[in-house]
Amino acid sequence: MSGRYSYYDRDADIVWLPTGESPDVVSEQVGWGLIDRDAATNEIVALEIWEASSKLPDAILEALPAPGGPDREGRLEPTTAEPARVEEGPHGPVLAATGIPLTAELVRSTLEAVRTQRAQAILGQEE
Repeated sequence: MSGRYSYYDRDADIVWLPTGESPDVVSEQVGWGLIDRDAATNEIVALEIWEASSKLPDAILEALPAPGGPDREGRLEPTTAEPARVEEGPHGPVLAATGIPLTAELVRSTLEAVRTQRAQAILGQEE
């Protein structure tokens, strides 16, 4: 993911979280922002969270740089004051404090769980 980094645009109140790269991206608008997917593989390559200040903990927002470039020698080293988990909020997913470290694997597994739940609801298979 050379040249790609997460950032928080404070003026727009948007967080952008890249998870991969793709030469051909399709964006899906959801209640909390956008999901960017690779057009060929359907893999998620970025998330854009709108109204981020109402959905993410201040510690995460403060750790993210502004758009325009990472803050350390071309690399962003994110840190958070407290672990978080994804919960359903009034306007879509939000992060809430937990005692569990927020890892890439946790984010991926949460996204997969949400996809499965939504697919089951669409297909009428939700239990």
